[in-house]
This record gives sequence, structure tokens and C-alpha cells, in this order.
Amino acid sequence: MVMDRYWKPAHDERMCATVLQCFIDVAAREGPHNILHLLFDPKGMRPFVANWEDVAKSLFERVYRESVGRVVDEKTRALVAALLAYRDVKANGKIRWP
Repeated sequence: MVMDRYWKPAHDERMCATVLQCFIDVAAREGPHNILHLLFDPKGMRPFVANWEDVAKSLFERVYRESVGRVVDEKTRALVAALLAYRDVKANGKIRWP
């Protein structure tokens, strides 16, 4: 899967949905259709991730690493804030924008 800077499928979103359809009904989701939301949402892929806390920590660190050296825009800040709003999600103090 190819994603843009905001973790939204960059090309054919149907391919992503086809892969994830084995686990969840992607078409029935109301929220944003990006990979991070699909993973962090308790009604999304999260129940299928055995080591959820490790994966969440790693994903937050990746979002941070990708932003280092670049201008962190409001869209990135809004994405992280939305992820932190999900139940039982925390960044463990790792997100410190430049």
C-alpha cells in the first residue's frame, strides 16, 4: 500500500479496502479512511493487533520521525490529536514537534 504524508492511501483506496475487508467492513466506517485511523480505532483493526501498545508506540514514533526536519503543518497536528482522542491511546510523551 502506498500512502501519502497523512497516511491516506495515495492511489487506489479500493486495494487497501480489499485487504482490510478480511477484518473489518471498511465501507461501513464513517470516519477518515486512512491507515492510522483504521489501526487506532477500537472498532477498526486494533482488536486484531496482538501487540497493540508496541505497534501504537512505533507508529507515533514514525509520524514524529517523518516530521523531523520538515515543517509540521496543522494537518499533521490534527491527525495526531485525532489519534490521541481514541480510547486508551497515549503517545508516552514521545511527540515533541520541532
